[in-house]
Amino acid sequence: MYSCVYRVLRFVPDRFSEERINLGLLAVTRSRLHVRFTDDWDRVRSFSGGPSHDLEEVARAFTAWDGRVTPLRMLLGADPLRDFLGFNDERLRFSEVRSVDLPAGTAADRLAARYLRRARGEGAHGAAA
Repeated sequence: MYSCVYRVLRFVPDRFSEERINLGLLAVTRSRLHVRFTDDWDRVRSFSGGPSHDLEEVARAFTAWDGRVTPLRMLLGADPLRDFLGFNDERLRFSEVRSVDLPAGTAADRLAARYLRRARGEGAHGAAA
């Protein structure tokens, strides 16, 4: 059995090109939800070409769930945005459900370091340096 089940929340501003940036991560360990979001909103604004207030509001709303006992079925559902927050935005998409065997106490932070941090060699606007 895996110690952590998670999904990555992605921002896809153009549904035709499907270019995306990872915004956040929802992970469940020991029946608790762990929520992590990017700390580089300037990068998100640069990527989207506009303000990110609505995206930051989604991050704040999800962060209110951090640490709560959460049924795993909520994360496994088709649309956690709708299921958790009653929110619908076609620009926000979740990855498929993934599982990983990591210590429960550090799983969310380790996954966030992988999915939400700027890749090595990226310049100030997310492009390769």
